[in-house]
Amino acid sequence: MRAVLRTLVPAALFLSLLAPAGAANAATERVEPFSFTVDDCEGGTIRGEGTLQAAYEIQPDWSISVEGDARGTAVGDQGNEYVLEESHSEVFALGDYTFDYRADLISQGSAPDEVLLVHYDPGSGLTFETECDD
Repeated sequence: MRAVLRTLVPAALFLSLLAPAGAANAATERVEPFSFTVDDCEGGTIRGEGTLQAAYEIQPDWSISVEGDARGTAVGDQGNEYVLEESHSEVFALGDYTFDYRADLISQGSAPDEVLLVHYDPGSGLTFETECDD
């Protein structure tokens, strides 16, 4: 889920940079939906969705302080259910919006938990995959 936060928040923050200069120090809150489809570590597929609620503020040095709360659910193609719950705070340096992040998909049944890898690049957006032990 941290991956989701660290992925979606910079995209939302980029939009805030388009606001007038007078709004630079005002805290902004946004709720953004997200969805993903990834291969699981057992050869199946997991589909998930949720929402990210983020509060962010542009600092005097143009870094961005972010507090985010992401909640979501996912289901594997064999009916395995997963929960994503993550809260995270971070400060992003000006222009530093490309990153990789890991979040846990917590199984609600007998299936193993999965690790979700999220990559964000302003040019290409979000990509998701799972991390599996070889």
